[in-house]
Amino acid sequence: MFVKAGGHLIHAVSFGNGEGKTPFVAHGGWTGSWELWEQPLEVLSQSRRCIAIDHLGSGESPIPKGTVITLDMLVENLRQVLDQLEIQECILAGESSGSKVVLQFALKYPNRVKGLVLVDGFGFAFPKEAIQMTIDQLEQDYHGYIDAFVDLCLPNGEAHIKRWGKNILLRASKEDAIELLKINATVDLTPQLKNIHVPTLIVHGQNDALVPVVTAEQIATEIPGAELVVIPDAGHVPTISHPIATTIEIKRFLSTISE
Repeated sequence: MFVKAGGHLIHAVSFGNGEGKTPFVAHGGWTGSWELWEQPLEVLSQSRRCIAIDHLGSGESPIPKGTVITLDMLVENLRQVLDQLEIQECILAGESSGSKVVLQFALKYPNRVKGLVLVDGFGFAFPKEAIQMTIDQLEQDYHGYIDAFVDLCLPNGEAHIKRWGKNILLRASKEDAIELLKINATVDLTPQLKNIHVPTLIVHGQNDALVPVVTAEQIATEIPGAELVVIPDAGHVPTISHPIATTIEIKRFLSTISE
């Protein structure tokens, strides 16, 4: 389905119903579409309503020409999608840079969040020089960069898993990928993490070469009461490479939240 949010059309999917249970809402990272969450949602939707979105620049939600994307815009798009779907409270999950979106949402709208799940996420801002270097590489060889990026994110991934991951990311245009990348250099949420007061699960791949596990350890110390689970042998996208282990941890966490 497509939901109008702030003048933008946002593609979203919805599974299950789970009457009486708090909806689980998932957000991807960079140009990763809702499909990053597909395998966990197949299981989680058996007992609760699950929603996942293609944020602007990913999947079926291209960035309108001339639009400059900001973190606040992604947060407001998410809020407007929830409003349109009549979801007042939810458990929010973010993967990679999608974690910054759900963290900022929880800071801005704390009464609408009953729990957070951060998968290989981060709250810091990447150095502008590093972002510019990546932009230059994307400009020079977009497909080649995505190939190398997926290999980095899924170091032990089988060929068909890597092919699937590359296809997901390549649904986005080079221009949209660059716009989304710029956000990672603009906002550092680290000083605000202490102000998050909802149950928080941090899931992180042991072998994440993009966002090392020490980042997850830092977030776990900054967010009061946060729980960290490290997935053995997983890289940056355990929802794809280790969906069973990831889903087991999320299900266990959900069972601890008062609904």
